[in-house]
Parts: sequence; C-alpha cells; structure tokens
Amino acid sequence: KNYLGHKLTNNSTASSRPPPEDCYRMDPSKSTRENGQDIFTALALRTTNENKRLSLLNGLVKLIERWKRENAVGSCGALLVGSPQRKLVQQREVGLGYAIGEWLFCVSASLVHQFTQIRAGALRAVRHLLMAPGDVRAFNELQLGHLVCRSLDVLLKNEEERVQALKLIRKQLVIAPELVSSVMVRCLVSLGESGAEDRAVRVDREDRMLRACLATLCEFGVLNPKLLIVCGGVSVITRNVLECHSPRIAESLCGVLLHMLEWPK
Repeated sequence: KNYLGHKLTNNSTASSRPPPEDCYRMDPSKSTRENGQDIFTALALRTTNENKRLSLLNGLVKLIERWKRENAVGSCGALLVGSPQRKLVQQREVGLGYAIGEWLFCVSASLVHQFTQIRAGALRAVRHLLMAPGDVRAFNELQLGHLVCRSLDVLLKNEEERVQALKLIRKQLVIAPELVSSVMVRCLVSLGESGAEDRAVRVDREDRMLRACLATLCEFGVLNPKLLIVCGGVSVITRNVLECHSPRIAESLCGVLLHMLEWPK
C-alpha cells in the first residue's frame, strides 16, 4: 500500500512538471549576449505559453546574475553609482544585448498576465534589472509603477506577487530614493490605512503585509521624508503607533517620527 501510494505521488508530481521544451536553459556554448537575445525574443512572442514564459523570466534573472559575476558587480544595485556608473551600464547593454528600456518594455507584458506566478516572476525580473538611477527613470517613463500598485492591491491568493512588488519598491528606494514614483508610495499608504482598520476589528490576526508596508514607509521617512509627507504617510505611521500592539514596532515608528521632526527641511 505504501509503495503504491508513493508511486502515485511520483506519477502525479511528474505529470505536473512542464514538458522539456517549455523549460528554458541557458546555452553554455553561447555568450551572455546571445542568451539574452534568445530570452528577449521568446518573451516578446505572444505564442509563448505560460510554463515557457515563467521559465524564461527565471532564466533572465540567472543571466543577470551571471553577467554580474563576469563583470565583478555586487548583488546590490547601489554599487552602480558614482564615476563607474556609466561605463558599467554600457557594459550591461552590451552584455545583455538590449538597453534597460527595451528590457523593461519586454518584461512589462508579463506584469499583466492572468497567472499570478508569471506576474510575480516578472516583478522579480524587473527588480534584478534595476541597478542604477537611470534604470529607475526608465521605469518611471514607462509608468510601470501603476502595474506594481495593481499587484499590491489585488487580494486573490497572490501573496508571492505582493511580496515581489514590495521588494521591487524597496530596491528602487535603495538605488534612487528621490526618483521613486509617488504612485507606489500612495499605494503603500492606502494599504497601511486599510490594514490598520482590519487590525482594529481583529486584533488577534495582525496582517504581515501591514508590517512590511509600515517598514517600507519608515524607510521612506528616513531616505525621502518629503515624499512621505506629501503622500500622507505621516498620518498612517502616527495612527499605527497608537494602535500597535508590538513595543518594538511602536518604537521604530516613533523613531521615524522623531527623525522627521528634526529634519531641517
């Protein structure tokens, strides 16, 4: 009986796996540029199915990490600042085959896909593509912030998608806090307000997403307090200080408020 059950489990697992032709693998005999061109072309095709598209998005992330290793670039995008920034950005365009605007435009189609796994994979790929302030400008020019807000607002068993959207916002905050779109900050403020209302009704179930949003808003309070004030984030932080049941979180929120009170501007 155990053997049959184990066999059925293996068969069901094997049947759920995508076919080999839908699993993208980088060709080690090709250069990073050639692999990037293959991924770009396949992502741009409308006929690419869901399994292949998700595999391509994951392959793009691996390709970016490979390029970073080959060019001795750290995993943090904040390293692409200062005098070597322009040179490294040019090397990235040569290495990956396309400019950052072209890559963002190509991946953006997957941000509105019907499957949440693909949208999460696209958000992850965009996060790895952003490495310099110029990349954030290209992101804003395409108005992709609205699609990030869409991923944050939708509540249909898409926790991974929301996590990736929040990671993308925090990545931009690390690279260029002064360039982050106010659209995404207002979305975080809205989530913070709605989360506080839900917590007031059900104290025993504190939303983890609310904590993550509050942490991100606190980072804005330190790195770009003017944007936080304009978007109404101070009232959200103040309200959560009064209604928070965790002393550690309340202490952090108070620290950000005190920091902004001492902020000369």
